[in-house]
Amino acid sequence: MELAPLNAPLPARAVVGPGRAPDAEEHYRTALAATGKVAGRYAAARAHDGLAHLRAEAGDRPAARRLWLDVLDTYAALGVAEAGHVRDRLVD
Repeated sequence: MELAPLNAPLPARAVVGPGRAPDAEEHYRTALAATGKVAGRYAAARAHDGLAHLRAEAGDRPAARRLWLDVLDTYAALGVAEAGHVRDRLVD
């Protein structure tokens, strides 16, 4: 299995392909665990964004929304442009 970079904010199907959500979740959780060692809050937010995509694609929109709200808080606090993309997902 070939994976995207650990914190790539890609939908799960782009990371591991259709039907491989458990592998994608493990991928994002591994990235999340590594963030404390590597890049801090920004990297953690990207990993949470990936997990939110997984939840949304699995039909659990409330869980995805909760994750995206946390991601948005972090991105807004950091002043990064990705905050706008997350805001767009929250209104969809």
